[in-house]
Amino acid sequence: MLAIIPLFCLFLLLIVSPPNNWDSMTYHMSRVAHWIQNHSVAHYPTYNLPQLFHPPFNSFTIMHLQILSGRDTFANLVQWWAMIGSIIGTSLIAKQLGAKERGQILAAVFCATLPLGILKEKKETIDEELQHSGLFYLFAIRPLPILPDGIMNFAMGQTSLKFRDY
Repeated sequence: MLAIIPLFCLFLLLIVSPPNNWDSMTYHMSRVAHWIQNHSVAHYPTYNLPQLFHPPFNSFTIMHLQILSGRDTFANLVQWWAMIGSIIGTSLIAKQLGAKERGQILAAVFCATLPLGILKEKKETIDEELQHSGLFYLFAIRPLPILPDGIMNFAMGQTSLKFRDY
């Protein structure tokens, strides 16, 4: 129960303060603003090429939240939800490795209190999303029987990763 309090406080901080770091303002949020203005996610003229070629799932989610709310306040929540997914995934992997309930809780608390994970929550980078995607791969996809490359690449594409990244 005590582990939920810091996550709730972080949630409140992210709701109160919209993205304001350099990376968010020059790459993530400007890409979302272009898409909303153009009514399309097609390529557009820019000197910042990562806006065109980096994995778009994080920005798609931010765009939908921004369109639905009419403001960019909720853009930070994409990272927060990825962190929640990472905590749950870490606990489930610990269970698969044979940890009892106490071991699962310890793994989840360890994941939740990683300083870099907490600091990255305020940035609109895809680091937390990639961590969540990697845990998704380890927990859900990897134990399955060998799948054709097309299905595997599709599943990894949905999480902004490629099969060769592993």
